[in-house]
Amino acid sequence: MKIKTIRCSSFFLLLLAFACQGPIYRSPEMTTAEGRAALDKKLRTETIGALKDTGPDTTDWSGAFWAMYAFEIRNDTTRAMLEKCIREYPRLSDGTKYEFWLALKVLYPENYKAEARKLLTAEENGKVYALGAQLLLDEPEFIMENIPEGESCQIECLKEQLAGEGTELFLPVHLEAFLQSPLFRGRRHIISFQPHNRNYPGLAVVVDEKGKPVRNEKGELLASPQLARAASNVPYYFTNGNSPCGLYAILGTANSLNAFIGPSPNIQMAMPWEVSPEVFFHGKETEGSWSLPLYEKHLPEGELPDHVLESFKAGRCGRTEIIAHGTTINPEYFRHQPFYPLTPSLGCFTARERYDPKSGRLQESAQIEMVEAFLGAKGENGYFLAVDVIDDDRPVRPEDVRAFFSGN
Repeated sequence: MKIKTIRCSSFFLLLLAFACQGPIYRSPEMTTAEGRAALDKKLRTETIGALKDTGPDTTDWSGAFWAMYAFEIRNDTTRAMLEKCIREYPRLSDGTKYEFWLALKVLYPENYKAEARKLLTAEENGKVYALGAQLLLDEPEFIMENIPEGESCQIECLKEQLAGEGTELFLPVHLEAFLQSPLFRGRRHIISFQPHNRNYPGLAVVVDEKGKPVRNEKGELLASPQLARAASNVPYYFTNGNSPCGLYAILGTANSLNAFIGPSPNIQMAMPWEVSPEVFFHGKETEGSWSLPLYEKHLPEGELPDHVLESFKAGRCGRTEIIAHGTTINPEYFRHQPFYPLTPSLGCFTARERYDPKSGRLQESAQIEMVEAFLGAKGENGYFLAVDVIDDDRPVRPEDVRAFFSGN
């Protein structure tokens, strides 16, 4: 299986896309205490600080904004750079505008709403507008009145978001329908049980070709902690947003060259639109192009929660390269967050990994636990199914997951 390629658009190439894409993993130096301190210094002084007196129309500014929101770096410099972009907003490229809105949303979501209203009234790019509108969700009338002409996938999803669609939870009866469906029978899968509030982690469970969950030596359900939150924490239909719920075709496993993913094997996956229907449906669909009717005909019969369609919509909106992987990111950036000590990505599903601060070597890995369970399960590669199972502000607990396998 070929590892998904790196696609860098701006930023200095050492650090651009940090989770689902990124630099080569050369050694464990990134995970030593010394290496993490050096990275932090570089982010603050070079990636961000060195651009303070330059113009925001340069391509490196997108990378600076990435560093700001990916590591939640708030200081006088980051605020000053964001304010400079507000003043010079018409000069920015669409790509820089996109990263600007992500940084503003993460770092100062309540401080610049008046400025956001002014900028959005003149914004003509639907994708950029939908992202900027995330700062003003308490003003749905303003958002709807100022939507730019021309439709886009993101605008369509924004309207659904404002209407409150897709809030139903996934229930045991829904999983039973999947496990008994032709789509799932005879294959091994990973079910990622997530909270609707992505500030909290979920649990991933491997099931074999008979729909039986993998258990540990004690006979207990093996459930690996997994975070489906992006650093930006914006909705699933945005590039670098939260991990979409729904189906992903599992294409295999790989060891990434990405320094922020590290040495553990990852689960290579693809969404609808990202690959052909033939590849996505493992050879069961050999004709036709992507459409909602084609996708839905392979789903179990009966009503399913709307969020099962998120991966389909995200793929149609252009999202790609979402995988399930480990991480070398220093969790101390996120000590204040409820998902600590897990770390967010650019929209992938991430597992907790712990490294020795002196040697940098991997000491503990929930990712390896999940991958070994998957490779040890009987059946051909099937699907990764991500679902929302609780609407409370807390992590998914083992007892939440056990309810889905009470008969197994």
